[in-house]
Amino acid sequence: METNKIIVVIVVIVLSVLIFFLVRYNNKKSSKIQNINKENERKQEEENEKFKKDNPEEYEKMNIKRKEKLLFKNKIWKKGRKGLIIFAFIHFIFEIVSESDQTYILMVAVNYQISKYFIRKQIDNKNPNLTKNPIAFSIGISLIVFCFRLLLGFLWTFYKTI
Repeated sequence: METNKIIVVIVVIVLSVLIFFLVRYNNKKSSKIQNINKENERKQEEENEKFKKDNPEEYEKMNIKRKEKLLFKNKIWKKGRKGLIIFAFIHFIFEIVSESDQTYILMVAVNYQISKYFIRKQIDNKNPNLTKNPIAFSIGISLIVFCFRLLLGFLWTFYKTI
């Protein structure tokens, strides 16, 4: 019996350390990308001001394209959000049927927020799979987040029963 507890603790520790280093790596990478993006934005603003003075008509066309791109991102997010809501409803029903403790609304909300974060990141990264079918993609992301939470729940329950 004691070896099972030790195994579960080791698995949880390894997963925690892995997640810690993954998050730390992503934060370093994000900060480098943010610095590069700030520099690029500053250069882009300087070029835009120069371009606006030299070619006002072309500048307006470029501005229209930028607005269309933003509208396209919003359109994809609206479709992706529909998939998140569909999965949240299914998740909510699952939590009620499985008769888990009374925190199922919190679990659904946390799953929604984590999935929302990943989907927004994929929209910003211009993932081609997301633009093809955003509803299915967002349901898939939510399902992955749900399965990870379920795995942690099983490990926790297994640890408590040992």
